[in-house]
Amino acid sequence: MTNQQPADISIEALDRRLTERLDRLSESVEILTDQVGRMTEGITKLGNLVTLGFQDLKRQSEKRDEQIDRLLSLLERLIPQG
Repeated sequence: MTNQQPADISIEALDRRLTERLDRLSESVEILTDQVGRMTEGITKLGNLVTLGFQDLKRQSEKRDEQIDRLLSLLERLIPQG
């Protein structure tokens, strides 16, 4: 029986070490999950900002096109047809 006692202690020690490592692994997974969640949130916000930026550029471009058309129309009236 004395031969089994060290084995039992060894198994308990291994079990304890395994449990500790699994706990640390669980904490690491939790931290990584949180970081991935924040990163995903950031990417979504960035995507929204890029979309808004392109929409604004398109509006500005359309506005400029209208202004250029008006200027050309005005110039056509001011320059004598010859």
